[in-house]
Formats: sequence, structure tokens, C-alpha cells
Amino acid sequence: MGYFSEIFQRADIQEICDFLLFGSDGGEKCSKSYMEQLDGAYEGIHKVVCEKSLGMDNEEIVNKIMEEVSRVEKVQMEIGLRCGFKLALQIIGEDVSG
Repeated sequence: MGYFSEIFQRADIQEICDFLLFGSDGGEKCSKSYMEQLDGAYEGIHKVVCEKSLGMDNEEIVNKIMEEVSRVEKVQMEIGLRCGFKLALQIIGEDVSG
């Protein structure tokens, strides 16, 4: 196998994302689909809220939490797109400084 083939074989989107977010690899790769990961996060939040039952409507609390999480997701999506576009420009040789 050639040098470049080995590099392309090691290219992994999860590892790149983990490196950009955390400065290192994220450890074990997640084999779940994006929807499975999101559903799991929602179920985890719902479970904690129901277990702690604060005397309020649990669905209302979960919905508010998910509304705030959506704000974070929006920011993260924009950051991800900006990083992707910056990398794409670097690949085609455009100056992206600043």
C-alpha cells in the first residue's frame, strides 16, 4: 500500500471532529447513527428529569431543556460549516487567513 493510500485510509470524520473540539481523539468511536445518538440524549435528559421530579410538569422541563440544547446545536452547526468551508478553501489553495 502506498504512502498516500495509508493517509487516506486513516482519514476519519469522527476523529477530525474530536480533534477540533477537544484537541485529541475522542476515544472509542460511536457506531450509532446520528438519530440514535440524538434519541439517546433526549431519553437521558427525560430520564433524569423524571427521576428528580421537581414537582413541575416533566414534559415542560424537558421541552425547555431541549429548546436550549437546540440553540447550542445551531451555534455548533455554524462553527462546523465555517470549519468545513475553511478546510475546503485550503484544499483548493485559497488564502483564508483572517
